[in-house]
Amino acid sequence: MTVVLTVAVALSAAGGAQAAFSGIGAQGTGRYDNTTTQLNDGRLLVAGGRNDGLLDSAQLYDPVHNTWANAASMDVAREGASAVLLHDGTVLVAGGQTSAPDDPSPTYTATAEIYHPASDTWTSAGSMNTARFQPTMTVLDDGSVLVAGGTGEGAVSLDSAEIYDPKTDSFSGVGSMSAPRAMATATLLPASDKVLLAGGYDGKNELASAELYDPKSKDWSPADDLAHARDSATATVLPNHDVLVAGGDGGLSVGALASAEIYNSDTDSWHDAAPMADARQSAAAALLTDDTVLVTGGMDTQGSGLTSAERYDPVDDAWSPAGALTTAREGHTLTALDGGRALVLGGNRARFAAGLASVERYSPVSTTVTVPSFGSHAVGTPSDVVHAVVTNTGTAPLVASGVSRSGHDDFAIASETCSAGPVDPGQSCDVSLVFTPKAGGLRSGTLTLTDNTAAGTSSAALNGTGIGPAGGDANPGGTAPPAAGGSGQVGGSASPTPRQEIKGAKSGSVARATCTVRNARSHGRTRSTVNCRMTWPTRSAVALNARLMRGSTVVMSTRTTAKSGQARISMRLTRRLRSGRYTVVITRRDGTAVLRQAIRVS
Repeated sequence: MTVVLTVAVALSAAGGAQAAFSGIGAQGTGRYDNTTTQLNDGRLLVAGGRNDGLLDSAQLYDPVHNTWANAASMDVAREGASAVLLHDGTVLVAGGQTSAPDDPSPTYTATAEIYHPASDTWTSAGSMNTARFQPTMTVLDDGSVLVAGGTGEGAVSLDSAEIYDPKTDSFSGVGSMSAPRAMATATLLPASDKVLLAGGYDGKNELASAELYDPKSKDWSPADDLAHARDSATATVLPNHDVLVAGGDGGLSVGALASAEIYNSDTDSWHDAAPMADARQSAAAALLTDDTVLVTGGMDTQGSGLTSAERYDPVDDAWSPAGALTTAREGHTLTALDGGRALVLGGNRARFAAGLASVERYSPVSTTVTVPSFGSHAVGTPSDVVHAVVTNTGTAPLVASGVSRSGHDDFAIASETCSAGPVDPGQSCDVSLVFTPKAGGLRSGTLTLTDNTAAGTSSAALNGTGIGPAGGDANPGGTAPPAAGGSGQVGGSASPTPRQEIKGAKSGSVARATCTVRNARSHGRTRSTVNCRMTWPTRSAVALNARLMRGSTVVMSTRTTAKSGQARISMRLTRRLRSGRYTVVITRRDGTAVLRQAIRVS
């Protein structure tokens, strides 16, 4: 029987393996409409939001170690704030709502505060000129921050904008936009340092208009219109500096959108991109390290949360399924991590449901681990080497940082190729295992790779059966029998051979062996050769396996055949054996023990 464990793999209709999401724990509290900001050291600052009530709490997530730590709380509990990483490594959080979500006259705040990662403290950054809920915030090339639009007191969409200057720690007004915009997208254009504001809601209708803010003139100018009016869309800068806008809400008569458009800043024009498979608004998007765009979750036209995710390839102008979230969510954040992975956290299941504490990680890497059966073996007798095959079924290279086993120590890793380097999609690596039962009955363990899959590990069960000793044909302790005389030396004879009854041979027959270890220099390297001559009074040819063991590790293995009661075994290594105790283990091909011979190399 062959046991196959599939780790975090979803299959498309065509049968190809897709990338996956995996739950990786939880925050200290559920939250939605929070901010998530990646710090210069790679950690993520998660602040504010709402659950049963407004939150002022903050937490820090370490993606390298997959750990959470509490951070200092903000001075003001707020949801729907905006946050950006400033050039000096601190985080600016501004605006938000400070009243209940169903308050008919919601209260918004103009306050802002700065988080200092080095000291884990918050300080006041003064106040904006206008209280804003969900404004856009964009860091400009000179380090200042453009704050634009959002929703203001009286639940009106805002056309005003202002600039935060970190040098003076203050806000100042700039020219207003041509239209009020709530739930618009704002994107810094790398080639010009201008900021593109697109779509949004003006208080009556969704907008197709777009405009550009020029930091040099501190003013706004019209940009080409979108083909489809939309708010609550995603906007992502592509590697060629174009901007992908996807999904959003097209209004009461349209609902959630599947369409996507691309803005070319060189020509100030939009063109259609391939549409997504699912219409979605209030989704999250991030540019991954492989230059594709991942879009996750959101709500459909009926206001139901989505679990689906899609990935956009700008080279092929095509979307492909990217697996499914473990939990439907909107109002969440999505942050790109190293190695093509991304982190999903926060949000809710839609319609002001409770905030989600669960955290999910995405990876374009997925694996299958196939482990053949170890079968049944006499106690203390090693099995043949069994090869566990790890196949990369994803779309990015598999990187394994370690291979380990746990459970019963009957299973030993003889060698492995998985941590030697990246394994390309569709390719496999190998873990060689040996099963030496320490006791009778079912023996089990787990093989684990620490890797860059969504879960962070790929694992498979290890199972074998130990057969208790009978007629003295096995050594219950799994150790070499005690030597009857002196130790075997390099270039000399091994210890006197222990007498063992051989199952399947004539009654009272024994196998004996004389083993030597010799060193020779070849091609600039000293190499060891273990030679054994075995006598065994059998009447027919018997196929045998031979292994050189150090503890539970297989150093070398070979096969031979006993004929006319004799067998010669030669194991040529590519290196010199280190000093210490070794054991030559000889078994029939079915695993029945024949002989264990101790050798001491000095």
